[in-house]
Amino acid sequence: MFATAPLLFRGVPAVPLSLRVTLGFLALQALVLAAGLAGGTSLPAYLVVLAAALLALAVTLRRARAETEPAVRWGWTCVAASLGVWSLGQAGNLWWEWGLGQHALPHRAILMLFQLWAVPLLLLLARPWREREPHTAFGLDVIQALAVALAWFWLTWGSLAADSTPDAPGLSTQLWLIDAQNLYLGVGMAVCWSAAVSSAERTLFGAMSLHVGLYTLGAALNNHLTARWPEAVTPAWSSLITLTFLPLVLLAWPGARPLPSPWPLPSRRWEFLVRSVSPMLLSGTLLLLSLRLVRLDYGWGVAGVLLAAGASAWRSTLAQVQHRLKSESLRRQRRKLARIAWTDALTGVPNRHHLKQVMARLRQPERRRHPPRDWTVMMVDVDHFKPLNDQRGHRYGDACLRQVAQALSSTLARPDDVLVRYGGEEFLALFPAASHRDAPGLAERLRSAVEALGLQHPASPSGCVTVSVGWASHSEQTGELDMDTLIAQADLALYRAKCEGRNRVAGMA
Repeated sequence: MFATAPLLFRGVPAVPLSLRVTLGFLALQALVLAAGLAGGTSLPAYLVVLAAALLALAVTLRRARAETEPAVRWGWTCVAASLGVWSLGQAGNLWWEWGLGQHALPHRAILMLFQLWAVPLLLLLARPWREREPHTAFGLDVIQALAVALAWFWLTWGSLAADSTPDAPGLSTQLWLIDAQNLYLGVGMAVCWSAAVSSAERTLFGAMSLHVGLYTLGAALNNHLTARWPEAVTPAWSSLITLTFLPLVLLAWPGARPLPSPWPLPSRRWEFLVRSVSPMLLSGTLLLLSLRLVRLDYGWGVAGVLLAAGASAWRSTLAQVQHRLKSESLRRQRRKLARIAWTDALTGVPNRHHLKQVMARLRQPERRRHPPRDWTVMMVDVDHFKPLNDQRGHRYGDACLRQVAQALSSTLARPDDVLVRYGGEEFLALFPAASHRDAPGLAERLRSAVEALGLQHPASPSGCVTVSVGWASHSEQTGELDMDTLIAQADLALYRAKCEGRNRVAGMA
């Protein structure tokens, strides 16, 4: 009978480890609740809550190490740090009641830990995508996050007496401030969730939205019910806060399925808005809390206002400096890309795309006051280039083309003269303001400059590399310039020069 048991479960998928751990904690929580209702000690209730927080801490740390995206790794690290601070508060709570036998509100230091758990989450909300920023900006964010948490603590628990008894307005107002802090974090996580793009980011902020939302609801019910009926709400009932950590364990477990989002992929405008507003979140929150804190403690309230204003001004300055630096970097990259796009990679001279830019520049309105009246185009072709490649190899042919391009470029005397590689072993030279009377001399200068190099060419009758040049000129007195027609005429002249024996010039006026 037992031998056939594996056959019965062969088609049943294995239960994931994360689900087994979660179900185990649920069973443990049920036992703790049953023991508490039966009148047992409250120690297991405190321990199970602490164990759930530590489990979530371990899982989020492991998830942070497994992530490949730096921004998402940063996010899970912030979550783990927050859970670590909260666990310290729960451990202090356990020590306060069981170590010292105190059953009133915990000491201020323990209550402060339950406020400081929000600091890493505030950093996550202020820097959800952790773009590269100066270290001063990160340090400023840390100081502001600490100031926000301390201001919230002072507004909530700062008026407690030394024996941790509530002040005159009552505990209810202080609990509403705690609810406001938790709700603030939950709404912030949901907004970041709606603006997240990648699957890993959506899982991070989705898991935190669910966790903080459940924690806000559970903490509000526990705190307000305890304040109203302190005898009825036992630690066993309070231990139900464990249920808020278990969904985080399931979603943060490495290898878990990505959390589906209730929102579609965000628009570029919404994503840009959230990314732009997030860095100013801490300054705005600190300013509002400090203005309220002025009524309780004028000195600390004014200090908070000054810190918020100074941090906002410093961040604005950093943003402007970064914007200028990025703009200058983009401008340099644009110029570099333009040079790459307009320059022939082999010879280093401009290419045909650059010729179009030159023609557009020469026809700009500021140049129409003194437009060139004469235009000359020359087509230059290396003689017998294919046999040269076949006999000496393409490496030698490429080296010859580079030297030919340098020799041709050295003959350009005017700023507007342009030499481009037209294709293969062909070059085009454009001479604005050169008439048909100047063209033969310019063409001969191009031809003789290449011949003077003395590059060896076994298949050439002269024994060295030579070029043939065909030129065509246009005068505006004869009509409007048509560059395509002028290039075609220069190409016909080049063909005639080749037919007449190469290493010579020919032209058409």
